Amino acid sequence: MKNKDNLIPMEEQQLNILRNLKSKNFIISLIGEVIQTIADKKIDKKTVCFKCDYCNGKKYDLEYSINKWNPVVTLVISFLTQKITSDFNTVIREEKILEKLVGELQVFIYTMKSAGLNPALSELSEMIE
Repeated sequence: MKNKDNLIPMEEQQLNILRNLKSKNFIISLIGEVIQTIADKKIDKKTVCFKCDYCNGKKYDLEYSINKWNPVVTLVISFLTQKITSDFNTVIREEKILEKLVGELQVFIYTMKSAGLNPALSELSEMIE
């Protein structure tokens, strides 16, 4: 892990976003809105879950599932870092900012998956029901 003095500008911006208490809920909301794009199928975001095989503690532990989500969360945080270059609190007060970012993130994720640029998205998609 890098210490604070060795961070590149993008990592500093990511850290600034994550330090904001509201950012975690915003990121969860954003992921919830794009879950169908991640899963490549229509699903109810209120009842989305892992397939039974992946909930079997004998085959896959919780750490396995967490590790499948990590690259996706990192991708979303990196995306936000590109889009939110000013104060996070100011940006999230903008009208329809969530809807705007959802649309852009859906296109970004779809493009990444279509081009095969992020295998983690495809792996997670296989786990979601």
